[in-house]
Amino acid sequence: MAVQEVLLVIVAGVGSFAAGLTVYRSGLPGYLVMLVLFPWFLPLELAIFTASVVHFLDYLVKFSVIRYRARPREVLLFGILVLVGSWLGANVFVDLKNYTDLVLFGSEMGVFKMVFTGILIVSIMAEWANDQGVLVRYRLPDVVAGLAIGVFSGFSGVFESIKKQLYRPEGLTFVQLSAVTIVSSLFSDMARLPVYLGLIFQTEREMTVNYLSLAAGMGSALAVLSGIRYLREVRDEGFRRVNLWIFLVSALGLLLRNFF
Repeated sequence: MAVQEVLLVIVAGVGSFAAGLTVYRSGLPGYLVMLVLFPWFLPLELAIFTASVVHFLDYLVKFSVIRYRARPREVLLFGILVLVGSWLGANVFVDLKNYTDLVLFGSEMGVFKMVFTGILIVSIMAEWANDQGVLVRYRLPDVVAGLAIGVFSGFSGVFESIKKQLYRPEGLTFVQLSAVTIVSSLFSDMARLPVYLGLIFQTEREMTVNYLSLAAGMGSALAVLSGIRYLREVRDEGFRRVNLWIFLVSALGLLLRNFF
């Protein structure tokens, strides 16, 4: 690789590491941070897959700590439906790659990119709504909530953001709810990651892009692991709001970039 490419890979790794550490200050989902950041320097398909792999690693570590607190009944009613919904959603999402590009305002834009950007914006707005205490009015049955959240997650949506809106079980302590969430999120990753592999093999790319993906993934993974070990999560509301504004501008930037 040329010197410029090596420097770009290093910047991608260090930048992803720094972005990953912001999770412990903002309280925002790490997967959301990666989805906002990675598509700026990686092909969208590879960005989604890399973010999903790091998310799986993150929750695998959390699962090893809290797995025994999950109530089997909730895992069956909610978690299994999340798995099914995620597999269905991921298959439909990947199939969008085969759709003919739409022509909007004289510019072509792929349906796949449009749906991804729309889901990303919905995830960001869901975090805004969660902060303001604005929730879906009616409580959904666990099986319906699980299926809906799973489909959203399969479309590369942020599980944690939409879960707060749709899944409000009764009779669970905070620890039990966290455990069910972690197990269910792992189910979602287990269902969608094999499907997302299809995105990787459908796309031809230069070797430098693979190095960028590896550096970004490793940077984010190290941020997750070192954060769990050395950092204490202290949520700063002001920092969180600034991050959400940056994420929204970034998502809109990704949308506009597809037109030019």
